[in-house]
Amino acid sequence: MKTYQSIFLTAVLGSFASHSAFAKNPNIIVIFTDDEGWGATSVQMDDQVPESKSDFMQTPNLERLAARGMRFANGYTCHPNSSPSRYALLTGKTPARLGMTDIIERPGQETDPKRRLLTPPNVRMINSNEITIGEIIKQHKPNYKTAYFGKWHLGNNGPEQHGFDAGDGATGNGKGNQKIADDPKLIFSLSQRSVDWIEQQVNDNKPFFLEIAHYATHESSESLAATLQKYQNLPKGTRHNNAGYAAMTEDMDTGIGIVLDKLQELGIEDSTYIFFLADNGSMPGMNPGNTNGPIRGSKATVWEGGIKTPFIVAGPGIKGDIVSRVRVVGWDIFPTICDILGITELPQNLDGGSILPVLQDNNGEGEVTRPYDFMVWHWPRYVFNKEGYPTTAIIKGDYKYIYSYETEEELLFNIVEDIAETTPLNSQLPDKLIELRTDMQNYLTEVNAGLPTPNPHYSGGGTKVLENLIFYFPFEDNYNDMTGQMQTLGQNSPGFDTGKYGRALSLNGSSQWLDVLSGDYMNPDFSELPFTLCGWVYNTDAHAQNNSIILAQHDDSNSGTGRIILEKFRQSGAACLSTFLGGSRTTATVNNFPNNEWVHVAAVGDYTTNTITFYRNGEQNGDRVTINPFESCVGNFRIGAHKDGSKAFWSGKLDELYLFKEELSQSDIVKIMNDLWDKPMGVNNAFSNNAFVYVDPAKYSLVVNGLDNISALTLISIDGRVLKKEYFTKVINIGLINPGHYLLKIEAKNQPTVIKKIVI
Repeated sequence: MKTYQSIFLTAVLGSFASHSAFAKNPNIIVIFTDDEGWGATSVQMDDQVPESKSDFMQTPNLERLAARGMRFANGYTCHPNSSPSRYALLTGKTPARLGMTDIIERPGQETDPKRRLLTPPNVRMINSNEITIGEIIKQHKPNYKTAYFGKWHLGNNGPEQHGFDAGDGATGNGKGNQKIADDPKLIFSLSQRSVDWIEQQVNDNKPFFLEIAHYATHESSESLAATLQKYQNLPKGTRHNNAGYAAMTEDMDTGIGIVLDKLQELGIEDSTYIFFLADNGSMPGMNPGNTNGPIRGSKATVWEGGIKTPFIVAGPGIKGDIVSRVRVVGWDIFPTICDILGITELPQNLDGGSILPVLQDNNGEGEVTRPYDFMVWHWPRYVFNKEGYPTTAIIKGDYKYIYSYETEEELLFNIVEDIAETTPLNSQLPDKLIELRTDMQNYLTEVNAGLPTPNPHYSGGGTKVLENLIFYFPFEDNYNDMTGQMQTLGQNSPGFDTGKYGRALSLNGSSQWLDVLSGDYMNPDFSELPFTLCGWVYNTDAHAQNNSIILAQHDDSNSGTGRIILEKFRQSGAACLSTFLGGSRTTATVNNFPNNEWVHVAAVGDYTTNTITFYRNGEQNGDRVTINPFESCVGNFRIGAHKDGSKAFWSGKLDELYLFKEELSQSDIVKIMNDLWDKPMGVNNAFSNNAFVYVDPAKYSLVVNGLDNISALTLISIDGRVLKKEYFTKVINIGLINPGHYLLKIEAKNQPTVIKKIVI
């Protein structure tokens, strides 16, 4: 059952009598955006930090809202990921207390052998016994109408079953990804539905509460063609230059403007409170600088960039264009709305406090009285592609403490003096570290928060070998070689499609290919070296050619010698794996290279015995074949076509493509196929310059010497994941990085890119 507690109003809520001059029954709107970073609008969220606004994206309607309201320089959302943040905002409780610490699609307890820890079970829908904002308003203010339009992402039959008179049902991410040309991310239909509902309540003389939960700016980018064209033609910013993301952001801002215009038109702007914030920070890697601003981290992390978002409130009695430095959080909105409406009988175990006293202060000063003098963000989860690892953060006063469950590392920062979280204070302030650690542990125990536990299936990290690796292409919507050794050039715009894992390269079989160019790196000569080519292949066979080339190497002049390292070849009416080395074709003796099916294939060549061995899904495909001596060739590589560009086009998709100058064993191939590679690794540094990298343990950092004008440092895991990226610095923090082997990619102005193997 749903339970309440009576709280003396002056203890946790502000004095309602102090705002009796406000509208007796004010309207309230919460605008909740998706994946919108602290520095990802044209509103400067912190008047002391110029980078807290974008140098590219334009949001004039948010500027309008900020001009008539209060923006919080230290405004935080409820969680670094979607569903928990939404649940906490609706209930005034932390996700740790609610038991939902990941999106509802993930149950927890995953036994993935790449994960050192088992994540705790995850609550996968909103609990019907939890009291939402909609329900408490309906119970105490029955004259109010309530609605929730847009992204729900909490299951359990949607908002209509949880205190809202109107809603869109149990929607999730998919609803907003319909790619409608004139309604990207459903921005305009959502905004129109909202203003139509608002107008109906005004006509019926009903006060209202409305939450508008935008699908934008969640990946992938969608926008009006005209808006996209505008940003494609605008000068790029130094920090932000992603035209697609900027256009989507402005279109969403236009949707917000539709709502603001309607409030003015109806004459209710001065009697309506508007709360604006996001569910979490922006995705990593979308812009040259952090989309979230000068702060560190992004969505799915407890760094500031994952949990600090734009936070603006406008409404009756709030002085315009004010910046408050008071720390506020999304779970404060529930008790604040109750305070505004004079609701004193509140649910048990709220974590938030009313921010109304701060909103009423003309300088944005004051205190927020909460049951605890700290705030906790609990993220016991893995999201590898977003750099997310099991961690918990606590903020108390000027200090923030982060704990990593994998490494048991602790970090303490002064986030007033060090907003980018670059300088740990563990050794300088050991008592403060212990204080915050104790508060965090006691709180998690009190709310019975789920904690990670050792994973008995852990394989040792799931790293892939990089010893003698020539290239590795994950093809995640780009042609990037993760070793940094190769450049690429697409012919006739090879595209991308759904891959075996994530995305994949897609070739049409008639005109497309991808050249892999060595630059300063010397290509291997397989007449003197062994090789292994392996990857996931999806053969669509849209043409009738007898042979179609998956990977070939040609000499520098594109004539004369060349070799086909892997092709699809027809024999006896069926497709099989084949190579063309030593002047003759070698085919697998088993004809089972199917169409429209993902197959992991590998070709292993041994120049000492002049033999080729094929593998299909980890099993040897036919006999090991002896051929003529391999011809000498040191030219570039081509994916998907003959070297002369006129024939042997291949039709299909490629994912996770590796080429080694090494003869891998069958067990090694199986490990790569299953993403469980744990062999000691190295990397070819043929084009590295004098850059010298060392670990500074006192500052939990990697430091680069020997290079000037560094533009970016990127720390890459052995399986190709970007773990961290810092700009215009010689230092990259490694405080939450597990010990092990990594790559450090160093980019500097007027210098070749450097890839360094490092050990942490």
